[in-house]
Amino acid sequence: MVIVAAADAWRAWAQTILDEDGGDAPALRATQALSEAALRDGRHAMPRGWKVSDATVEDLVQDVLATSWQKILEVDSPRALFMVAVKRKAIDRHRRVDKREASLDAVDGRSLVGSPTAKHEARAEVARVVHFLEASLSPRDLRVFQARAVLGLSSKEVADQEGLSHANVDQIVSRTRRRLEEHFREDS
Repeated sequence: MVIVAAADAWRAWAQTILDEDGGDAPALRATQALSEAALRDGRHAMPRGWKVSDATVEDLVQDVLATSWQKILEVDSPRALFMVAVKRKAIDRHRRVDKREASLDAVDGRSLVGSPTAKHEARAEVARVVHFLEASLSPRDLRVFQARAVLGLSSKEVADQEGLSHANVDQIVSRTRRRLEEHFREDS
């Protein structure tokens, strides 16, 4: 049986952390208790019927805690905010995965459903593209292009992640697409 921490426990831990300014033993214990409860409660935040691995839940929980820790501590209902934030992260990640799989299943607008040969050819084409990108781009430019073009993150999200300007992200993506077009036009 899984024990789920009550909202009152979350509020008490949050208050202890805020009162002690994170440095004293009670604040450290409260931080640990809140983190452990977040890992347990994170499973319950998943949309009904979704089969999500424990590792994925832990990733989502850590992501929410890392990005929203202060907000979670300062609201009247920290557990409620946390649960909503984890659920939204799960839905966002699910949408990105669906989008990525859809792009692999429909390269150049071709429907690949039910066609093993077409799927094999498309995956080989994707492998060639990935190999070219890895060989020709800097690690930063590769991360930017993957985040923007493959994962479907916005330019602003990528810029924030990489510490770049929005315009710089767009420039890297545009330059990379141009390189791809030129390279594969030459191969044809």
